[in-house]
Amino acid sequence: MWKKSDKVHSFIEGKIKKFSTMTALLAATSLTLVFLVGGYIYIKSWTPVKSFTAKKINGGVTLDITVSTKVPVTGYFLYGTSDTYPNRKDIDGEILEERDVQISHVLPGKVHYVNFIMRTLEGEVYETGFIRVR
Repeated sequence: MWKKSDKVHSFIEGKIKKFSTMTALLAATSLTLVFLVGGYIYIKSWTPVKSFTAKKINGGVTLDITVSTKVPVTGYFLYGTSDTYPNRKDIDGEILEERDVQISHVLPGKVHYVNFIMRTLEGEVYETGFIRVR
């Protein structure tokens, strides 16, 4: 069997060491980048709302709105038959976990739009966007 010289053996070991170091550095950099991008996306997409639902009850003349939050918030609802010209319903106090709000005297047989605007204790403002209620 052919035996490699010490010079060739050292050369190959040096190349393997460089390759291993570069591979480890590339893997560490890639993982760091993945975690940073994932963390940024999570932070930017975080919202204090767990759930937000609305339905009509009492023959369609009352909006029954339920909102559940992850942190204490204050806020108000915008609602109306159009998302362009909404009415406003303020919430008394803070929502700590879940709140059920009813808005009466809405038009039965019409589609209504409801949006929840909230402010956290830190002053950050969030909104759910309008949802359609039939």
